[in-house]
Amino acid sequence: MPKSHTRLSRGLSVFPIAGEGLCFTVRSRSRPRLEHRVELEAYDFNAKCGCESFEFHMEGKLKRGERDSIGDRYRCPHIRAARNWLLDRRLLPQIAGITNGKEKR
Repeated sequence: MPKSHTRLSRGLSVFPIAGEGLCFTVRSRSRPRLEHRVELEAYDFNAKCGCESFEFHMEGKLKRGERDSIGDRYRCPHIRAARNWLLDRRLLPQIAGITNGKEKR
């Protein structure tokens, strides 16, 4: 397994795709040999997933312009896992690095 792999969101394995920005593969929980491609920048950062649930139940609504700006209504577990990976492994360490050494108010 790649070094940057982690298990998040109910045991889903997340792998960033090298050289593809905010794209990930997320291993299916119910079918461990199946991986879904997640593109976090799609649909104005709601994201897009190649899983059946997203394609059949959510993508059509996003294409029609529906959005849930503060919730996960249009995000499958694979999208949520990739977003968690990005937050936990990339953004929070960067924020911590910026705030280290600065006085907290």
